[in-house]
Amino acid sequence: MSNELVTNIDGTSKTSGTQCFTADLLPVANGTYRIEVSGSLAHVLEVTFDSGTNWTKLNNGAQLVADQLYVFDVMIKTGDTFNMRQSTGTVVFDILRIYRVD
Repeated sequence: MSNELVTNIDGTSKTSGTQCFTADLLPVANGTYRIEVSGSLAHVLEVTFDSGTNWTKLNNGAQLVADQLYVFDVMIKTGDTFNMRQSTGTVVFDILRIYRVD
């Protein structure tokens, strides 16, 4: 299994409700994608598979603790338009990386 870095926005700040990536990620094949994230404030992280029409909370909707590293695997399929956002003030993402892992 390889870990191919798809994108990262390490060191970038994002305000609450703002999509993390300027353009949605468009997978070229079905597969598992790994999210590595650590932020400067406690926040709830959400993902969308349809350009923001519907949002799903990661971590069972519980806040991610500031300055801790979290790893989530999500299945993304061809045709999905994937993005993320957070819920609290302005968070600096010390780490926010997306890998394709299969």
